[in-house]
Amino acid sequence: MASLHSSITPKHRATIREVAEIAGVSISTVSRALTGHRGVGDQTRSRVVEIAKKVGYQPSGAARSLRTSRSLTIAMLAPDLENPGNQTEVRTAISVAAARGYSLMVFDYSAGSTGGFSVINRIRESDVDGVLLGAARLKVTRELLDLLESGIPVESVGESTTPHVEGTFIVDNATWFHYDKAACTHAARRLFSMGHRQVAYIDWRDQSLLGRTRFQAFQECAIAHGLPESSVTLLKAAKKEEAVGLVQHALANSPTPTAIISGNGVMTPYTLEGIHSAHARIPDDLSFIAFGDSPWHRAFQPSLSVIRRNIEGEAAGMVERLIARIEGREVPEPDIQPTEFIDRASIAPPPQTEPD
Repeated sequence: MASLHSSITPKHRATIREVAEIAGVSISTVSRALTGHRGVGDQTRSRVVEIAKKVGYQPSGAARSLRTSRSLTIAMLAPDLENPGNQTEVRTAISVAAARGYSLMVFDYSAGSTGGFSVINRIRESDVDGVLLGAARLKVTRELLDLLESGIPVESVGESTTPHVEGTFIVDNATWFHYDKAACTHAARRLFSMGHRQVAYIDWRDQSLLGRTRFQAFQECAIAHGLPESSVTLLKAAKKEEAVGLVQHALANSPTPTAIISGNGVMTPYTLEGIHSAHARIPDDLSFIAFGDSPWHRAFQPSLSVIRRNIEGEAAGMVERLIARIEGREVPEPDIQPTEFIDRASIAPPPQTEPD
């Protein structure tokens, strides 16, 4: 039997042959011991495992794939990769999957994409072990339904169930909606208590269910403060660039909003561009709130008040649950953290108005 210290030198990548030589067993015995295969005694298994740990032996991805009949690859359908929140979700998913020994293939599956058929075909051809459904805006096509109904393990960021209606959208989830609405109500209450009486909310023309829920929270809060529903107006943009002109028009006409809400992360830079091109100062002339948070939201002058979710935690949990499904382990329940309203320097009482 070879000496443990004489066989493995520093910076040397241990092989299964060397583990077998040190343990005094065959290569096939090492393979069976490390994969939980029957037919290996407990004492032998323990010694092989101990030696493998000491020498730093790790089975290659290809070898593990052959033994487990898995490709060790996950597909992720990601809607709207331009959205900063979705970018964060993808980066987190890649990192967590890699730490578990899986590769992640990311497919752009935007709601308006015409390439859905080719995307689904590529996933089928890739022989992936499971599919992640990225956040909140995936259009259900016949091809996607066929994939989801094929029995492949699927996981989403929250509590959504497998969709069954073609042409609808996968939207996660009831808890998400509840938390987002509560945070929007908190933000709206802050604005109205400061004395704001006209608020503009900018979002996509084809507004998602989640977007409508957020907008309605602001309207309901206005009513609760004794204001008309029209105190919160919806500015609809078909393209992100349209946000600039919509904001300029709103600020040049009556009733002029004293606060603007950017309804999603993609809109935020264009909404700010519209505000600055109208020569409005934040927060002296106009208060501003964005959805989503990042270092640049905090570094912007003045720092931007935001409504944010724990995207990193949600994405990490989504990946962990999918891998548990793939490997036949118990799947934990989704842990969705409450959405937060973060009050920063971009909101203030409207000009010449005292707060309540």
